[in-house]
Amino acid sequence: MEQYLFHQFRSIPNGNAVSKHYHIHEFWQVDFISAGSGVLQFKQQKQICKMSFSIGDTVIIPPGIEHCFAYDLEPSSWMSVKFTSTVQALNPAIFNSEAMLNHAAEIITEALSPHFMSRSASMSIVNSALSVVAGRFVLEMQNQNSKTSEFVRQVKEFVYSRQGGDVRLGDIGEHMRCTGKHAALRFRQECGTSLKNFLDQTRADFAGKILCTSSKSLNEIAHQLEFRDVYAFSRFFKRITGKTLSEYRNSKPYSC
Repeated sequence: MEQYLFHQFRSIPNGNAVSKHYHIHEFWQVDFISAGSGVLQFKQQKQICKMSFSIGDTVIIPPGIEHCFAYDLEPSSWMSVKFTSTVQALNPAIFNSEAMLNHAAEIITEALSPHFMSRSASMSIVNSALSVVAGRFVLEMQNQNSKTSEFVRQVKEFVYSRQGGDVRLGDIGEHMRCTGKHAALRFRQECGTSLKNFLDQTRADFAGKILCTSSKSLNEIAHQLEFRDVYAFSRFFKRITGKTLSEYRNSKPYSC
């Protein structure tokens, strides 16, 4: 579970090259690059690794990684958000102008603005957006570790982008330009599990995060996740998790 800590809007208006000293922090960091370019440098097994970034990119750095930034000779600006997460990772990642992550940045920026509604509502929205960021990071790590095909990567990315909404096999088939049956067969062949199980578990995971991190009513959550009604939502959730919605919310399985 992701929880917002603090954020900074940073900029180098004169376009001077800046390189920070290597440092380590105990929290996650995501930088949304709005202008300029540069290089993320981090130490891995006594070696220096470098990853380039530019405008529109998203830089995600897990805790415990010794790193620094070097910026090119041009004006640069970015929003840096620090947060905690239950996700475990060993390496940073940079995503090149991904619409889903750019949208998350827009949501976070709006929710953190002074004119936004209440503090609790703001934090709930920010944490939900950070869960999207962390989920995208996890997906990338899984792809790298298992050498998942581009087909499976696109399927998972599409499902995550729906943020717990109702996704049918036909929706995936249409997105991948094939039949839903073909998508399900190929997913099982490559992943060793059924696409239906993946859809259900992903939807239940999103539901659990919303139950834990927001004060929304069950009716509101059911509507957000595109269930027909609370009864259908409750039956689905109990089947996947073994708990009722109230039991799950009251047990707070995540650190909120």
